[in-house]
Amino acid sequence: MPSEFLQKQQNVPMMFRRHGDVTPKTKGHALGGHVPAHVYTRQLDIPAAEKVAPLIAFDPSKSKVPNFIALDKKVLRFEGYFLEAVHESNVENYRVRKCVVLYYLEDNTIQIIEPKIENSGILQGNFVKRHRIPKPESDDDGNMAYYTFLDINIGTQVTFYGRTFHIQTADPFTRTFLTSQGIHVPADQPTPRDAYTVIRHAHMARETGQDMDANYGKKQYPMKEFMEASLGKFARPPDHRRRFVQHDRHVLRWFALWDDTSKLYGTKHRYILHFFLADNTVEIRESYDRNSGCDPFPKLLNRSRLLKQPKFEGPFATALTHAAPPPEDDFFSWEHLAVGVTVTIYNRNILLLDADESTREWYLDHGIDVGTALVLPDMSEKPKPFVPPPYNGIGSEIDSLGSCYHLTPKPHRKSMEETDNKIILRFCAHMDTTKPEDVLRRFIVSFMICDLSIMVMEPPQRNSGIGGGKFMERGIHKEPRRGTPFAKSDFYVGARIEVVGQGFILDNLDEYSAKYMEANPKDFPHADRDRVLRKLKDTWRPALWHEVDGDAELTEAQARRWLGDLDLVHHEVIALLRGPCASEDGKLDVAKLKAELAK
Repeated sequence: MPSEFLQKQQNVPMMFRRHGDVTPKTKGHALGGHVPAHVYTRQLDIPAAEKVAPLIAFDPSKSKVPNFIALDKKVLRFEGYFLEAVHESNVENYRVRKCVVLYYLEDNTIQIIEPKIENSGILQGNFVKRHRIPKPESDDDGNMAYYTFLDINIGTQVTFYGRTFHIQTADPFTRTFLTSQGIHVPADQPTPRDAYTVIRHAHMARETGQDMDANYGKKQYPMKEFMEASLGKFARPPDHRRRFVQHDRHVLRWFALWDDTSKLYGTKHRYILHFFLADNTVEIRESYDRNSGCDPFPKLLNRSRLLKQPKFEGPFATALTHAAPPPEDDFFSWEHLAVGVTVTIYNRNILLLDADESTREWYLDHGIDVGTALVLPDMSEKPKPFVPPPYNGIGSEIDSLGSCYHLTPKPHRKSMEETDNKIILRFCAHMDTTKPEDVLRRFIVSFMICDLSIMVMEPPQRNSGIGGGKFMERGIHKEPRRGTPFAKSDFYVGARIEVVGQGFILDNLDEYSAKYMEANPKDFPHADRDRVLRKLKDTWRPALWHEVDGDAELTEAQARRWLGDLDLVHHEVIALLRGPCASEDGKLDVAKLKAELAK
């Protein structure tokens, strides 16, 4: 079958590809005749010298195999770049974009692939699809000319669709093929420096502390590198891998302080410095006090290597002038940390104050004393006690006080005890005055135990000229001398209370009030009978027994006159008349009183 027919049909019969051989079979072979030795000879069994010679010295006129079969899957591979202009950027004026030029010998087609770079922001991959690329100029006859492998070589500039590609390198197969065709192949040429690539390389080197030549766009993770190294991949220098294996999850914790009080509204900030022994990286977090009012943020310094003397030359000056990462001696290690050492972070001088117990033990195991902890004075400002402003007389005092604690005043919420209005102590009282028209007026003073409020009622009296009724609305009133609301102990028979500038003297009380006060002697000490008897024992005079008969029974008025010199108040005399010293008709039995005092 003629080769011209095969090229025209672009079809290869199966007999041409049996057993890896592309030579047409003879009719004798098809009929079972003698099989030529070269028919079943595989390409792998041919010596190297014989394998290369037919491909390199390929001559279509001498071969019976078509070009597209003999040169099938034979590709020339060149590496190069083209420059792309970058406008309005202070980092770079142009961008170097690397490409791989593939020339397929079987049909003289060209494909351009741009290797993908992580986080490049450029749509990379197949840059120019596989096809025959025409030249910008036509041939001498005015026909369209196409690129061939004769036009591509190291050091040449090839223009594909308006973009100029600079060819730098070629693989060994391409060099051998071009040399066999009598084409001189120069040495490989270097790639020009890309400004952004250098900046990115330096940034990631500072971020990870490692060489980023292999893949500068990806962070290096210790656990991943350790697993790869355990499978035989050399991922890091031996010292780094040794530190990771020995000190994984070993962290030194330091307590630090940054004093910013020299500035306006400055304060003292507390920090916690974590030093990771696995890779000598540092992490700094701020420690907040409760209710400090500061907005919390996770970290002051992300986990990274820390320079002893950081340089502040702008965002890109260091990257452009020093592409290589700083040496190891320029970084902090665990030997450089101790109490009193100052670490500079973002132009903040952070002082190390102390270390935790495990960190101190770790340093002692390595023969290093970190020093005594620095004790600073208490930096926390104790809040001053709140002193409410004086009551202005508008509204109730509780409502006015609520506006001092809340921006929006809220009504006072009463407790269950404050809402229980069942316990009310009632006293009969008269005005403490010398006015003739008010001397005979009588009042009922009600004292509510639930909220310590007071209400005064005036019973109507015949021919008094006063209608009576409610004399004073229920409310909480203050004792004038103390300036605090009336207490339970302020109410007893004989006491003087002053409400809204008017004085009242309590003359008597009802039975319910007397029983309640006797049942709660802690709140009402004047109703405590035992206390009254102890007071009598301390102040008693034997001459008093001669003033009355031994078996006499005294009324309340007589008992007050008899015991008037012993500094007893009216309510204490009532307590004696209601106690064990009282007779059956409610009088004071002198004999029983003498017996009680003799105990």
